[in-house]
Amino acid sequence: LNCILILPVFLSLILPAKQSPKLLSTYFFKCALKYHDYEEVNEFTDEEYEKASQTKNFIFATQPHGVLSVAGICYGISKAPKSIPPTAVASILLRIPIMKHVFGTFNLIDASKKSLTEALKRQSVVIYIGGMAELFLSSLTEEKLFVRQRKGFIKLAMQTNADVVPCYFFGNTSTLEVIKNKVLMNISRTIGVSITLFWGRWGSPFTLP
Repeated sequence: LNCILILPVFLSLILPAKQSPKLLSTYFFKCALKYHDYEEVNEFTDEEYEKASQTKNFIFATQPHGVLSVAGICYGISKAPKSIPPTAVASILLRIPIMKHVFGTFNLIDASKKSLTEALKRQSVVIYIGGMAELFLSSLTEEKLFVRQRKGFIKLAMQTNADVVPCYFFGNTSTLEVIKNKVLMNISRTIGVSITLFWGRWGSPFTLP
């Protein structure tokens, strides 16, 4: 029995995560769009973006971060079975067994400058510019951003000749509540993963609609 329980963890540890747009197009995932009443407002169509992507790569500068980017997840589901640009995340999320494969279905890459620079040579990327600090600003009643001190993505765009496309996810901070504490925030930013407690519907990790 122990071997059966350990095997999935071991396989997840050694196997790389892979984007799965076909999986995201299934009825199970599409239900999330209705549950969260998801809708998009874009300045350009998918066809216009695909045409522009043939000669140009983009940095989708996205805010707010939220505890969990439910809007980002819904975006990936809404585009399935088409692929979406990779999203930059803390490197530790790409190493945690099981979790890296669950979230890896949405196409994730390391948020390091080296990784992003290499990725932008081939494709566009999504960057949550507020990062870990913005997670601790999450609120059910207010929209708060951590942006004044975030200039790295502009430098990256200039160095890679990428265009910056601002994206805003309304409601991204109102799906989960989180304990906000400066000590926890500083520790989280130091180790590269959030250390706090969060909850949603009925006090569980299940997100609010």
